[in-house]
Amino acid sequence: MKSKKAQSEMITTILLILVAISAVILVSIFIMNQVKSSTANAAVKASCLKLELEFPTTITAGDTAIVVRLGGSFADVTLSKLFIYANGLEAMSYTGANPPELGSTVTGTVSGLESEDKVEATVMIKDSNGKDYLCPILATTTVI
Repeated sequence: MKSKKAQSEMITTILLILVAISAVILVSIFIMNQVKSSTANAAVKASCLKLELEFPTTITAGDTAIVVRLGGSFADVTLSKLFIYANGLEAMSYTGANPPELGSTVTGTVSGLESEDKVEATVMIKDSNGKDYLCPILATTTVI
């Protein structure tokens, strides 16, 4: 009888060790996926930081045309969309089969701009896997 009890304790110990090893493997897989995801996002965020947008002309109340110049450089991503916001609301977005190139200017049409309105611009970029990322606001100006 003693040998069966000893075998039972040994089996229990082995099962506990296997459960602990399985838990460590599951946690390590989760952590590795998080690290890979953070690394990929960091590369795209770095591309956003290398990108420059500017409003080359002064925007005055009543203007309907807003010009945005794209500058900077980045690798492994493409520009997929340009957004212009007036007072936090999307005033215009540029989407096309051929997105604007770096160094080019894009003119958007908006309406209802008043003095002291805040105008902002940003872009959406696409990484090498085809996933879209919205960059933070890259240019800001105030209507005079």
